[in-house]
Amino acid sequence: GKTSPAAKREAEESQAINKALQAGPSNPLEVIGNLEDFLKRYPDSVRRERVLRLIYKLATQSNDPHQAARAVERLLEIHPEDPELLAVILDLYDRQKAGVNREKALGYATRFVEYAEKMASQPSPENVAAKKWQDTATLTRATAYFLRGKIYAKSGGNARAVADFEKSMEAYPSAEVAERLGDAASQMGDTDRAIDAYATAFAFPDKSVEP
Repeated sequence: GKTSPAAKREAEESQAINKALQAGPSNPLEVIGNLEDFLKRYPDSVRRERVLRLIYKLATQSNDPHQAARAVERLLEIHPEDPELLAVILDLYDRQKAGVNREKALGYATRFVEYAEKMASQPSPENVAAKKWQDTATLTRATAYFLRGKIYAKSGGNARAVADFEKSMEAYPSAEVAERLGDAASQMGDTDRAIDAYATAFAFPDKSVEP
């Protein structure tokens, strides 16, 4: 009998995606361009999420934080509260030299902070040991406040940055956060707090540990 419209479309999409991938691993930028074209042609494709994750991966390999961030922003439309995606987008913004919309970045950072606070107040799920859940919640909270503090600090909101860095330190102290706290306090002219923070940073036995 006749091919159903759904089956026809599926075959078309399959063909289009195979064609998009043909530039191969040696040419990630071309593959990204092809995949972007695919998403324009099939905006509601069932493969949308997988394609976006592949664009993100290729852009990361090509050291293109702008392109990677665009893919993650669209993944966040599908999973608005995914903590991993929120951490990734904020890290990508941090690595971009320019062109980051501060309001948008703060929106994601605050969403991540809210997720972390919610996680900290919830009991551990049945399949996760209470201690492990507690540790993960603590680290998530430290990371969320640290990432938001960096955005505030970058845009001159030092008082807010200091408040966020202090919350991060409360949850999980680390040398890097202490140093950022010192920088922000110093920018504000709060010398005593800056000295305390730098002293804390220098006192850390292991400089490599961060949330």
